Amino acid sequence: AKHGPFSLLCFMFIAHLPAGYLLTRGLQIRSSCFVKLDRKKLMIVGLIGSVFPDFDIFYLYFFSSHPKHHHLYWTHLPVYWLLILTILFLVKNWRADLFGYGIIFVANVFLHLILDTVAGDIWWLYPIVDQPFCLVTVPALYHPWWLNFVWHWTFGLEVSICIVVVTVWIKTQKNLKKF
Repeated sequence: AKHGPFSLLCFMFIAHLPAGYLLTRGLQIRSSCFVKLDRKKLMIVGLIGSVFPDFDIFYLYFFSSHPKHHHLYWTHLPVYWLLILTILFLVKNWRADLFGYGIIFVANVFLHLILDTVAGDIWWLYPIVDQPFCLVTVPALYHPWWLNFVWHWTFGLEVSICIVVVTVWIKTQKNLKKF
């Protein structure tokens, strides 16, 4: 069944943005290579990276004359992100700021792909092997389509990520008020 792009986006962003927040915050705290970068810009770049692969949905619904599984577009193919990662390492000594922001962006893209692998197809070995990988298949039992995901146990993982983010954010706010 064909679903509108906005209904797909609303569902898919449930855990991607919160997970991106956790990853970016964790890297900001634990890695010295991000110390000289603007923390707010770094968070924005991380959050954009955490949802960037799903921008292919806009292309799929508004521009594609030959629709296909949106995880087959370049934004969901790890091989392209490995190429971008390689380019980032080539510019590391020339533009340390670009490297730092780029690493945060690409790390969040890979987090997105890992999360999508739980209940969605990701072609991890493309172009060598044209086979999607998925940890869990969500059976199509309910209508509308998104209820299949909401009633599946994997949705509990997404809710758990959201709860962790709220907990971390509240703790962070309390610590900021102490200073």
